[in-house]
Amino acid sequence: MKRIIGLTFLILSLVLVMGLPAFADSNDSLIQSVIDDVNKANVKISEKIDHAKNDANKEIEKYNNKIQKDELSSDEISKLNEKLNSKIDKIIDKLIKDTDEISAKTIKKAARKGVQVNCELIKVEIGGREVLVDPLIVVAF
Repeated sequence: MKRIIGLTFLILSLVLVMGLPAFADSNDSLIQSVIDDVNKANVKISEKIDHAKNDANKEIEKYNNKIQKDELSSDEISKLNEKLNSKIDKIIDKLIKDTDEISAKTIKKAARKGVQVNCELIKVEIGGREVLVDPLIVVAF
């Protein structure tokens, strides 16, 4: 009887010892896959930021060229200012919408894997305005 109990204990010990590294490896690969997803999302967000900056700069350049090229009344300049501000607002709104979608999708995907991912707001200048955009960081796993 002692042999059976001893043998059972030995087998259980071996199974546990052999199984733990496999669990650790699968956990590491799970965390790595979430980190990869977060990095991909952050690259997309960075590309969206660059695109928004370029779009805003093009609009500002058009505005400046129009102001310098034509003799405009103060009313015309005011209308151009409003038009420029409206275009920059749309660029910023689209950026925020797009980055929020990317972040939400990545956070949800990580949560399904049991990993907590949060947004960490950063300031970005677009069209002379400071905008808060939300790249991601892995918080807990």
